[in-house]
Amino acid sequence: MGSVMQGMGMETPLETPIADLEGKDASGLVERIDPEKAPRGVMAVHLARYDFAKSFAEGKSVLDVACGAGYGTAVIADVARRVVGMDRSGTAVRYARTRYRRANTAFLVGDAGGLPFPEASFESVVSFETIEHLPDIPRYLEEIRRVLRPGGVFVVSTPRVRKTTTMPANPHHTIEYSAQDFEALLGQFFARVDLYGQVRVQNGILRWLQSVDVLGLRRFVPAGARRGIQRSLQTAPFAEMDVSDQRIVPGDPSRAEYVLAVCAG
Repeated sequence: MGSVMQGMGMETPLETPIADLEGKDASGLVERIDPEKAPRGVMAVHLARYDFAKSFAEGKSVLDVACGAGYGTAVIADVARRVVGMDRSGTAVRYARTRYRRANTAFLVGDAGGLPFPEASFESVVSFETIEHLPDIPRYLEEIRRVLRPGGVFVVSTPRVRKTTTMPANPHHTIEYSAQDFEALLGQFFARVDLYGQVRVQNGILRWLQSVDVLGLRRFVPAGARRGIQRSLQTAPFAEMDVSDQRIVPGDPSRAEYVLAVCAG
């Protein structure tokens, strides 16, 4: 790891101005999160995954593949010995260096399909909402396995769909996986794959009300009244969510919006 971290003080300067951090396309869909623009609820969903990963990063050397703006790398840096955030976007890396630089972090430009590190460089690798963007997923997973030390852990996530599709609605995605297919894919590269589902904390009464409101009549309830109902049911509105309003639970992720896996071996 020493050779990797020696470069922390020698990051290649980036001349690209910080602009279009989100990578927004013509349809308005964004490729990555701008923490200064994203709604609080969106940030909570993304930060919850990094909060979960902290238990696999404490005191370790960690690589964050496709770190984007670096906000999650900063979460990992709270507990890790050293952490490298890597992204293909020079704009994102420059933003991360400006906003989240610490003594135990480095931010580098790199390709997930060709990680610029020697074998067995890291004790943990995290990579969230990345795999569905890539053109060559087997090569990506081979690279993750290559840079992990023996006994290392890989924590990964992706949006869950009922049936795997290579024609997803999001133009930034090349594929979206069912939980079963995601587990099977990872099992080709790692001896152990433990699945988790990421869900929003909701009171059971609210879930029932949503299930019976098939016509979506609740959208006609004034916003103030809706917020009052949600508070009485101890469920935060999406726009007001924080990390505590998300749960990452082991086992069957069939009701989860996102599926996570902890891989080893």
